[in-house]
Amino acid sequence: MPNINFKAWLITLVAVAIVLALFWAGVFSDEGANEARAFLRELRRIL
Repeated sequence: MPNINFKAWLITLVAVAIVLALFWAGVFSDEGANEARAFLRELRRIL
């Protein structure tokens, strides 16, 4: 069980880091925001 919990925690941490990085990039350009939205849609489909 600890292994599953660790994996879930790790995936959550990575997802949060990706979202923050994409949001930060999106703040500086509309094109970046559009790419971030497309990437998040793709990420949700995969997960």
